[in-house]
Amino acid sequence: MSSPFIETAPADIDRRVAEAHVSADDVLVKVEGDLSDAGTFGSEWLVVTSDQILVVPEGGYNGTKQATIDDLKDVRVDDLVGGGVVEFDTTNGPPVRIGFTQSLRPKFAEIAESLKAMTQGAPLSLPGEIDETRCPTCIRL
Repeated sequence: MSSPFIETAPADIDRRVAEAHVSADDVLVKVEGDLSDAGTFGSEWLVVTSDQILVVPEGGYNGTKQATIDDLKDVRVDDLVGGGVVEFDTTNGPPVRIGFTQSLRPKFAEIAESLKAMTQGAPLSLPGEIDETRCPTCIRL
């Protein structure tokens, strides 16, 4: 059974994840957010392993942000108008963020909750399915 938390990324994203010394076999979560770092429609990918998180923007530049799970002091979902952001507060350096529109909130809320538990020593625990807010065929609400 495939996980809703492992999505097929473009080759460029997989290449940049590999350049960050992350093996494809170690990836526990790989999901696409649909808002850019600037808050506009765009694409960024959240990649989670047992010991680190990466946010990899899609496009021509390598603005990959990463933090270790041990370095995370808080993980939360901040709701915004029409969407939200998962913010990973770190003990060293600025927070790492990934944005999403409201239709992706259930997926990112599950991930944030599980990653927060990981900061307290629990293993990653995600459900086998997530609530769908869009038709999988036509992508309409």
